[in-house]
Amino acid sequence: MKKISCPKSSPCESVLWRDLKGLLKTDSFFLSPFWVSIPILSGRVGATLFPLGPKDSRRSPIGLLRRLGLLLLPLGQGLLFSQTLFWTENFGTGCNQGQLATAYTGINGSWTITNTGTNGAGANTFFVSGTEENTGVNNCGANCSSPVPNRTLHVASVSNSYCGCVSCSTGDCGAAYDACNFDLCGSGGDPTADKRIESPIINCSGKTTITLSFLYMENGDGTNDDATLWYFDGASWSLLDPLAKPSLGSCAPLGLWTAFSISLPASANNNPNVKIGFRWVNNIDGIGTDPSFAVDDITLSSPTTGVANYSPGNFSFEINFIAPENKLNIITNQEFSLAGIYDLLGNAIPFHRTGNAVFFSQKLSSQIYFIQVKCEGGIITKKFVSVYSE
Repeated sequence: MKKISCPKSSPCESVLWRDLKGLLKTDSFFLSPFWVSIPILSGRVGATLFPLGPKDSRRSPIGLLRRLGLLLLPLGQGLLFSQTLFWTENFGTGCNQGQLATAYTGINGSWTITNTGTNGAGANTFFVSGTEENTGVNNCGANCSSPVPNRTLHVASVSNSYCGCVSCSTGDCGAAYDACNFDLCGSGGDPTADKRIESPIINCSGKTTITLSFLYMENGDGTNDDATLWYFDGASWSLLDPLAKPSLGSCAPLGLWTAFSISLPASANNNPNVKIGFRWVNNIDGIGTDPSFAVDDITLSSPTTGVANYSPGNFSFEINFIAPENKLNIITNQEFSLAGIYDLLGNAIPFHRTGNAVFFSQKLSSQIYFIQVKCEGGIITKKFVSVYSE
């Protein structure tokens, strides 16, 4: 945020605010009757101009919110992130079990599995289900604990693995894998695994300086039982990141949902044939510890600033946040899918959707949020602010 000098003929007002590190700052804002310069919050919001209503009191709460750009924009305008999301995958919602990842088809298409090494007859594999629920960043893992669980992509044991009859007779008990070194169940299902789950093709045409972000949890056993992040440039796969194993802390033996972001290689710029993948390997030395690996809320973004008009076709899109019910109503004239809801830091906000109503599992703090919907014309972003009366 930059300080500005006020002309003698125009008033200024000092405003206290917190930056993204939580530090208190004070800056002066130029106040004209109809326009105000919006601050840049650590590069996350593009500096631009927004109209003020002539009847807004400059010192009233709503006047302050308007000056800071925290209220809904008129239809046809939207605030773009300095990192604007153009691809998302959240694996849907619901309390299901046993759905192989290769049987899942999302808004972007189907995911595939490639064997990258030795896989036994009862190899641990990738599932998409609510048995490992995304409960939000810095929260512990759970199994279908909310009314409409946020499904994830995760590694789990299968029903015929060495110890499956004891540990998980149905298969897919969340991010829990079989590392048994003897056939306790007499199934012959060696759980040794080495495979990579691969996204549908991602069209990055017109996109540069691309950032990949997601939430994940992981444990295992060093590099013996381990998840890694991979990247496909249209010709070959390469290791993008080894993925550190977050400390489980008080969540043990459950996983801890952790935010992760990384820049894609320059070869992704304007590339219509990008893929991302997650490789899982495990041996059967009996040493591994749950959780295995789980991931959700995968996004790709590229830099954009300012205010954009969006009117794909005849699509209209309005939102109404109802604070007492911790609910967001979406008013639209077409079918759509909900791509995600994020705070200013880019953290995904857990939610479940019933029709055009979006419910949040936890009370939203009073701040700005961004909602993205995917319609026939593309992905649209709007912002809203949650304000609660004391």
